[in-house]
Amino acid sequence: MTGDYLWMSTMSGHDGPSCQRPYLWCTALAWRTSQNGAEVEKSGCKQDGSRCSGRPRTARHATRMTEIYRDGDNKSRPTPLLPHRHLSIVRSPLMVFSPADIAPMVLHITLGITARLLSLAVVPFVAEMGEDGAGDFCAALSSLLREEAGVAPAPYFGGVFEGAECHRITRKLTRVCDLLASGAPGPRADAFRRSCALWAEIVPTPNRAAFIPAPEVDSFERATAAFVDGMAGPFPWLRISPKLHALCCHAPQFPRRFGSLGRYSEQALEALHGQFIRDAERCTAPTFLGSCRAYMQLSALGRAPGADTHNNGPRRKPAAAGARVAKRMDDRRTRPNKLAAGLVVSTDACREKQAADMAAWAEGLAKRATTTIEDYNRRLQRRRSKQAAPMDGHAAEGGAQAGAVVGGSGDVEGRGPDGLLEEADMVFFYGPVGM
Repeated sequence: MTGDYLWMSTMSGHDGPSCQRPYLWCTALAWRTSQNGAEVEKSGCKQDGSRCSGRPRTARHATRMTEIYRDGDNKSRPTPLLPHRHLSIVRSPLMVFSPADIAPMVLHITLGITARLLSLAVVPFVAEMGEDGAGDFCAALSSLLREEAGVAPAPYFGGVFEGAECHRITRKLTRVCDLLASGAPGPRADAFRRSCALWAEIVPTPNRAAFIPAPEVDSFERATAAFVDGMAGPFPWLRISPKLHALCCHAPQFPRRFGSLGRYSEQALEALHGQFIRDAERCTAPTFLGSCRAYMQLSALGRAPGADTHNNGPRRKPAAAGARVAKRMDDRRTRPNKLAAGLVVSTDACREKQAADMAAWAEGLAKRATTTIEDYNRRLQRRRSKQAAPMDGHAAEGGAQAGAVVGGSGDVEGRGPDGLLEEADMVFFYGPVGM
């Protein structure tokens, strides 16, 4: 099964991505709090990265929830089930299936993590250099993305970048690393460069419909674990989002069983729909459901659509061996020089609209980065003031001084005072793409 996360949550009776156990694949908790330590030891926590010990969900538990919720959801029961019993399955599943058959949403993971990396480029700058230059840095970043990657946020897409644009951004992440290193050089800029290199290595594997051999799956699993775990130390304000958890803990398991991730994405479902229309004459039946059944029998023999099915048109042939590559600054085959020479056809209104969209995106990015550092410092000060307790003035003074360090290396639990997400983190994690 694949699709939008909220739709899959509805199908499985799950409480959604913002609940206590936000995953359809395992029982890991979202946060470690002062009250749930024993449950975290038993069920795992997503903030542990690739070391998360979440127990896999089972079809047996889903079947039991179907029987329990036969007369209504958990809230309507005379005695509601406790969280450790329902495991965030709060209503009767519409369909019982093994969670191992749920395909991670490749498109949503790509969208969310690419946007997260762009945000991660700005937050270290604010942590190192302060918020005064954040606006100029984000403006430079937006100019780089627009001129060199040729991308612009889509207002109809929540003001973020679309899937194809995320791939173009990934190919230009080295330029983003150079921009951060020139504005705020240091260990965090180096760590960001390593993360971008790992992400560029990860992206091609789940985003193609070809069969993935076992050695490549092993390499993909190691790269995702290094990518997620490698960001925890240099960026202490970073929280492991649902997409990061799905990437490192669940995405590698799916191709081990089914051979590919891209074959079972939403785009693959569209390809299957196209095949159904094309093969309708071969799947005739008195009813529509009968036609679907005949098509499923036909598809079971041919398996899921491969990479050739998604190739809908001619593509440019690769350059011949030894051909000159456009690397010179004055080469008109590079996008910036094409724009300067007027070789890219677009209207003035279109260019003005793209510039306005990028400016709004950069302004919002700067505000979120500043809010992230401010929230992090408040949590750091609050925690250290509690640890320093009024037993001795010197300890309290030391705690306050350490808490005032922007982006310090303290180990801070990823939650607000009530164990829930801060407002800035809600924007970061769940965003406009349904997870």
